[in-house]
Order: sequence, then structure tokens, then C-alpha cells
Amino acid sequence: LNEMDLDDDNWGEDDLVMEDDLEASFDEKGDLPLAAKYNRHKIVEIDDSVARQLILLLEDHFQPGRKRKAIIKDSWLQTVLTEGDVVHIEGNFHNGVVTITDAEGSIVVNPDHLVS
Repeated sequence: LNEMDLDDDNWGEDDLVMEDDLEASFDEKGDLPLAAKYNRHKIVEIDDSVARQLILLLEDHFQPGRKRKAIIKDSWLQTVLTEGDVVHIEGNFHNGVVTITDAEGSIVVNPDHLVS
């Protein structure tokens, strides 16, 4: 499987948030809501140019300007995603990038609209 080279698109490494920087920003600001410590993002762009995966360009919901990427694969490709959706992502971000597959991670689209 050929994956998109994450260094070759419009977002540079400087735009991605390192986990240590994110934690430090929580300590400095102190005025963010508790939910800000969780992986809540807005989908800015969806890149489907690579076969068998989607690349989501994300912006932190509580800290606009902080950007990340999510690579969606496997059965998660069936998830209906639209630019502007709010998503909650469970997964391990490494250098601002997380991969969601059948083996690891999950994504909840529009988590404020869950119906039981």
C-alpha cells in the first residue's frame, strides 16, 4: 500500500502540533474547558487522492490554528465524513498524525449529536 508522503502536501511539519507543545498549552492557558484535553477536531479538508485511505486535515476545535492529520483506512472508510464536521478521535498521535484502522483507533463524527 502506497501512502501519501505527508511532507509533500500543503501543510508543513511546522503546522502540526507536537504532543508536548499541546500539553504545555493546556498548562499555560488554564481557561480551556475540560473537553479541550480530548481529541476534538474540525475537519478542514478531506484528501482522497490515495487509494484505500482518506487523509483528514484537522483543526483543534478549542485551539484554532493547531493542525493535525488523521489517516483513515480499512472499514473506517465507510464512515461518512464531510468538511466542517466535528470529530472525536481516539488514537495515538505521533508528530501530529494518527492512523485509524481496524486494528487501532476510532473516530466519532459529530459527537454532540449521538442518539441512544
